[in-house]
Amino acid sequence: MFKKRKNHSLAVIEFSEKVPFAEGCTLLEALNSENIKIDHSCGGMGTCGTCRVILLQPEDLDRNSIEKEMACEKSFAKNERLACQLIASENLKISLEPQKRYENDWYKSK
Repeated sequence: MFKKRKNHSLAVIEFSEKVPFAEGCTLLEALNSENIKIDHSCGGMGTCGTCRVILLQPEDLDRNSIEKEMACEKSFAKNERLACQLIASENLKISLEPQKRYENDWYKSK
C-alpha cells in the first residue's frame, strides 16, 4: 500500500508551521497524520461532535448533511466545524481552541 503524497498545506494558528496534507483527506486525517491528536471518539463518523475546530478562513464552506445535523443538535457557532467532516484544502486556516476542553497532549505541551 502506498501513501498519498502530501503536496498541500493548511494553517493552524496554534502552530508556527503549516500542516501538510494529501488531497482528498479530511482535516482530522491531516492533523492526525502529523501527530496533532484531537479528540474524536466516534472514529471520524461525525456522530460524537468532539473533533470541533474553529474555521477562520474561508468562512463560507458549506457543511455536509452529517455536519449540518450535528451543528443543529449541538448549537454550533457558524464557524465551528467538525474536523472529521471538513475536507482539508490549501486555503484553510483553523484554530484548535475547542480542543482545549479535552486537555490534549499538543495543548498541554504549549
